[in-house]
Amino acid sequence: MKRLALFLIAVMVLSAIPLTGIPGAAASVQQTVKITPTDDTWIDEGGWVDYKTYRLRVGTYYGSEERPYLKFNISKYIPKAAVILKATLVLHAYNHYGKLSHNVSVYGVLDDNWNEKTLRWSNQPTDVVGPLSWVIIDLPSGNVNADYSWDVTDFVADQLLKDGVVSFYLHSNNSNVHTKDYIYFASKENKYNPWPCLEIEYYVPIAVKDLQVPSRAIQNYDNKIKVVLENGGKAAQNVTFLLYIDGKAKINKTIELPAGGEKAVEYIWRPQTTGMHEVKAEIEGYDFKSKEVEVIPHPDKIARIMSTYYLGMYMREWKSLNPLYKNFTGLLEKIRQYNISMGEFESEILSVEGQLQLVKQEYQKYISLKRYSEATGSTSLSFAAMRHIRRAAFLSRGIKDKLEHLLPLMQTAVKQAESGQTGVTIRVTKVLIDASHGQYYSPTKSDSNGMSTLIGKIENDLGWKVDINTEPITYAKLKNYNILIITNPSRDITDDEAQAIQKFVENGGGIFILGESYYGNVYYKSLNKVVGKYGIEFRNDELMDDEKNTGRPWFPLVGIYNLNHPAMKFLNETHEMLYNGDTLDISGGAVWLITGYETAYAEDKDKNVVKEKGSKPVVAAAVEAGDGRIVAYGSSKAISDAYYQRYINTNWPFVKGVLLWLAHED
Repeated sequence: MKRLALFLIAVMVLSAIPLTGIPGAAASVQQTVKITPTDDTWIDEGGWVDYKTYRLRVGTYYGSEERPYLKFNISKYIPKAAVILKATLVLHAYNHYGKLSHNVSVYGVLDDNWNEKTLRWSNQPTDVVGPLSWVIIDLPSGNVNADYSWDVTDFVADQLLKDGVVSFYLHSNNSNVHTKDYIYFASKENKYNPWPCLEIEYYVPIAVKDLQVPSRAIQNYDNKIKVVLENGGKAAQNVTFLLYIDGKAKINKTIELPAGGEKAVEYIWRPQTTGMHEVKAEIEGYDFKSKEVEVIPHPDKIARIMSTYYLGMYMREWKSLNPLYKNFTGLLEKIRQYNISMGEFESEILSVEGQLQLVKQEYQKYISLKRYSEATGSTSLSFAAMRHIRRAAFLSRGIKDKLEHLLPLMQTAVKQAESGQTGVTIRVTKVLIDASHGQYYSPTKSDSNGMSTLIGKIENDLGWKVDINTEPITYAKLKNYNILIITNPSRDITDDEAQAIQKFVENGGGIFILGESYYGNVYYKSLNKVVGKYGIEFRNDELMDDEKNTGRPWFPLVGIYNLNHPAMKFLNETHEMLYNGDTLDISGGAVWLITGYETAYAEDKDKNVVKEKGSKPVVAAAVEAGDGRIVAYGSSKAISDAYYQRYINTNWPFVKGVLLWLAHED
């Protein structure tokens, strides 16, 4: 109690001194700093430990007090010579459990020898003063959003002159009430709410007003550091000024600061090492400022290093580009020979030659600058040389990527012309995936039921364009595409849509139509509305295999292929694919592509065996219809991202061959 009384008397005396009576006070050197706690936690009188570090709790838990603690290292931010004008503890309340109004007081903790990980009710500091101030907190129950502040000016000023560390705890007047009522404040670990802070307004009579350092300094190069010192007092002062770099004093001298004036000190720094360095300016006994500076290699050195990198890149790209360009020129000659229209790709094709000449020019400029630098020993042109070889490298890569995209399109057009077709135009193969019938496996989904892997493979492996359809299917839309993909619908395909699809096929389009097991319910009839007339029928059943499966009979493996069909050219006898779906019946001109193994059979939804073991049920079939082609497959899941993309990855050799066949690119 004696310590508390002496402290309160000191507070009263200090608070009675007006600011204008303090020598050297000057608004020009007044500053504000917001400090985050080094430690914050809360303790429970009953001994319970909360390991959720993002919150601080004050109040009562059936009469057991909940008490937050906070600690701040103010000496890291404020010099001992500072005069504290105002210090405010600010906390953000984000939840209130209960209905009581709380009078929350803040106490000053004189013993700072505690930390947030080990503090408990039983070992908390007992040397305290206060209350320093208090706030009435009246909040509704539930989530809230409110900031509260406590004036702690005099306690902070006292602690700055001692160890420069200040600690507090909060106490509610309801701490011993036998109910459950407490307020949650955000801690410094909270990710969603403002952290606690100690906001301090202060001034120093003599201050480091400004510390000017380059945001980035150059290694082994002169970099200027400028420090502005200010005297806010009415008399000249001799002060000791120190400039530290990474803790080593570079300047240590006495400087006379004129009354009410300022003086600049400059230092030329030539850093020897790269990385982060600390620059600290200090007026001994008064003030300090510090900043971090990143030191980077000299641009000429960076340019020489990067030139070597880009030269390697250029050589690699040029090596890949040469055979592509040779193929390109041969195809371009044939395109002109057969009078093939370049269509939408005309400007892209005709720009290749000009871009290639630009690459050669950039490379020659690089060689010329490099030779000049070597002959004269000058490094001043390193950056210019690097720019030219960098541009040559990236232009080469761009041309290579362009040719990899154009060559398959040009090759297809030339083959068509060589086969006797007339009026050939270079065009990209376009695929439309239907998502307008509530499909379970759909390209519009971003989860495992989506088709991002399939789309990526079509665009990247085949170089085709993929669009997604979300509107009713019409022939007017389909005629702009080469292939239509339809997975098992959950809403029926209408008669008009079925007729539009059939017209699309008979006029040269390709459709890849996929079913589902009997869990797909009656929608197999909707698929048969499209392909039934061509000799393919989806069955309302499910392929099973008790021996060849991935853990359950209804997750069978398939691996018997009609390798004589051109759509199967990427498969072999040893490849197995994951399958989950129905079976097909075929007739007329339809041919089988894939069947189940000898051990496979099919069940209907009532668990009746409808296709016996040994029958090798058909699960994929193909048919030509008019000028177009159809491939039916009993599994929509096979082209989805299901099972960590293992379905589409094992099925891709089949799907790739099918798509090429449907597009007449087999």
